[in-house]
Amino acid sequence: MSFYALAMVGTMPFGNLLAGTLADHFGATNALIVCGSLSILGALWFCAQLPAVSRWIDR
Repeated sequence: MSFYALAMVGTMPFGNLLAGTLADHFGATNALIVCGSLSILGALWFCAQLPAVSRWIDR
């Protein structure tokens, strides 16, 4: 549970800082596009890593 809390609460300020900086420089719409694209890429990377994690857990 502590890793989950660290991932969600501990990294959220950095994401907010990134989104705010992007919105300030390039506009809110472009910031949403970039952040959404990064989220989708992260989800795809996570899905690609699932078989390796499953094999690691099965050992």
